[in-house]
Amino acid sequence: MLKAAAYLRVSTKDQNEDTQFPDIKQQAERDNAELIEKYIFRDKISGLKDKNHRDGLNELLNLTNNRLVD
Repeated sequence: MLKAAAYLRVSTKDQNEDTQFPDIKQQAERDNAELIEKYIFRDKISGLKDKNHRDGLNELLNLTNNRLVD
């Protein structure tokens, strides 16, 4: 079974990225992939900010660039 990571981002602190989770989980199931909890990355930051300000995105990119496995 494939292992999957996810990136959830919302623009403001008032928004909740958990609303995106059901769709991501459903997609992982369709792809026959196991969504790994420690590889779910989150940011609450505007999409206009560059990646240097997105800690969750940078963690995901480091994970994929290093091809880390569980």
